[in-house]
Amino acid sequence: MIVRFLHHPRLYKHIHKKHHEWTAPIGIVALYSHPIEHVFSNLVPVALGMVYIFLFLMPNIILMCVVSSLEI
Repeated sequence: MIVRFLHHPRLYKHIHKKHHEWTAPIGIVALYSHPIEHVFSNLVPVALGMVYIFLFLMPNIILMCVVSSLEI
């Protein structure tokens, strides 16, 4: 979704065009981008994943450990 947003004519020329300068189909090309694009396309999704794990999964894991220790 972010990539589609970056293809908007106003953003493409200033931000996303750098990503399309490299034509080789290799994975490292994803990192060849404008700093703003790098933050929103590469760093924010990873950070949101870590926040999700910490806020939603960790309390459930802790609760399961506490409850299972009380049943002994």
